[in-house]
Amino acid sequence: MKDLSYNAVLPFKKLTKRGLCTLEEQLSIIFMGIGFFLSFSASVANALLDFPLWINLPHIINAVVCLLMALFLKKWIVTAALIELFFATFIYFPFIYFTNAGYMGSGLFYFLMVVFWIAYYLDKKTLNFMLVFSLFYYTCLIVFSYKNPEYVIPYPDPVTNVIDVLVAIFAVSISLSAVTGVTFRAYKNEHDKVQDLIFDLNKRNEELKQLSITDQLTGVFNRRHFINKFNHMLELFEETPQSICVFLLDIDHFKHINDQYGHQYGDEILKRVAEVIQETLRPHDLTARYGGEEFITLVTGVNEKDAIEISERIRTGIENMEYRQQKITTVSIGISYSTVNKEMDLMVKEADSNLYQAKNNGRNQVCHGIG
Repeated sequence: MKDLSYNAVLPFKKLTKRGLCTLEEQLSIIFMGIGFFLSFSASVANALLDFPLWINLPHIINAVVCLLMALFLKKWIVTAALIELFFATFIYFPFIYFTNAGYMGSGLFYFLMVVFWIAYYLDKKTLNFMLVFSLFYYTCLIVFSYKNPEYVIPYPDPVTNVIDVLVAIFAVSISLSAVTGVTFRAYKNEHDKVQDLIFDLNKRNEELKQLSITDQLTGVFNRRHFINKFNHMLELFEETPQSICVFLLDIDHFKHINDQYGHQYGDEILKRVAEVIQETLRPHDLTARYGGEEFITLVTGVNEKDAIEISERIRTGIENMEYRQQKITTVSIGISYSTVNKEMDLMVKEADSNLYQAKNNGRNQVCHGIG
């Protein structure tokens, strides 16, 4: 059986207490509804035309069976529809064929509808077998009726013939329209759900990407991403050289802050220092947490004087930073400046050496070694 379990918009939900939830169930209800409509219409028409009871009885039985299955076999509606499909294919529609003028009447239209429904319900080997067997079966019936016309009951008059054919065309058209509409709506709904899933997946991937490149405590980039971006910029600057400046910052006496005020207080200091650095730099400058209480920044396209001025603004901004209505810490900064492409390790090593010098000189200062 085909996998038709798509969660579509359900126009038939009120037909069952539990509600239909798959395309396959919707198609089953449509099939039952069309079966009931055809059988009920045929029984009414035959009664009005005063046909014998034995001709009308199969229509009445099929209408009742379709109605009862739809109402009381809700949990097994697909299985019930398959049973009805096989019954209609091999018993009910052949009966209609022989009692409605054979190949001159409406039977051929119903044979076409049966093939259409078989193609929807069955799959793979079962579908191929049923299509071949049904076509063979109907071909035999048509040939038999052609060679033995005495077994075929003709229409009582041309008007009845036209009405019956029109009803058959209407039934086939309604069947095609209903199935096509429900299927299209189901696939569209499924497509929308897939698009929503793709959107959510892309959003989550973006969040994961941010988590993978960001220091979770301070919100600045982490060391690994800084190294990757630095190396990428060096590759770009090989074609269009620019000045490169690295600031390496270390919070003064941070261990003492943690020991005296606690690690939550220390975490807050780290966040505030990161905020001051980012507020001082340009949006495209790169800032990362390099170690426990160390931060590193990459500033490009500035001259030596500007580099020193920027680092001093960072230092004084942190020195004047208040937390709980008191100034809380200072930083020491080491600078590495170059107008030619140096390897990242060399620039970081030079900045670290200048940072060490700033620490030895009394902290809360910038050491740059720029001429």
